[in-house]
Amino acid sequence: INRLDKLIFLGSSHTIKQLKPAKNFDVPDTPLLLYNGNVVLDLMSENEGIAYYGICLDGSEDPPVVIAGGKYDEDEWRIYTQSFSDFILRRSIRFADGYWSKSAKNITDVTLEAEEFTQECLSYLTTNYQHAPQSNGYPGFDNYLFYSKEAENFCTIEIWTMDEDGSQTEWKIATDKPATFSHVVEPLIELGLATGDYVDGSDEGITLWEEMLSNHKGAK
Repeated sequence: INRLDKLIFLGSSHTIKQLKPAKNFDVPDTPLLLYNGNVVLDLMSENEGIAYYGICLDGSEDPPVVIAGGKYDEDEWRIYTQSFSDFILRRSIRFADGYWSKSAKNITDVTLEAEEFTQECLSYLTTNYQHAPQSNGYPGFDNYLFYSKEAENFCTIEIWTMDEDGSQTEWKIATDKPATFSHVVEPLIELGLATGDYVDGSDEGITLWEEMLSNHKGAK
């Protein structure tokens, strides 16, 4: 990445521009071309242009990925992940084996509104699940991603803070089969962590979640 000599992607223009050799080129002084004085390599756009990602060519072996748009100003880059490898790891988990594609037939999921993401919640999830690197800026201000330690019961739990102080969050819990969904969600409900109003989800996921929530409330 850091040895590009003649061709470089600039900002979110989606064009390739011919430049002088890297040691002696002039970079236009515009916000979407630079981050902290470093050239940004255009990477991809998210969800029809809601957010744009770039790689900040800061000279490191594993440079950070920056974001414009999403929860931030679209005219300014902010740090999305601390490294490019973190970015790739997060996306490989989120889209593992096509499970989380909207067209997938085997997904059982639910997205919920919730209150503040507490330290107790973080402690439970980090104890019981693998924790992917955090990202910032889209879809929430802070984005947490947990996934199962058991390959045969694969699941992801995503938590997005929807305001800057973290007082409102959204949770997306997704699994590859209904039995895994119940195994993941039931203890969360018992701990009061997945009891908000649902926003979206598969028919099966919403039905299972409503049944578990109803049983929990009936047992009190």
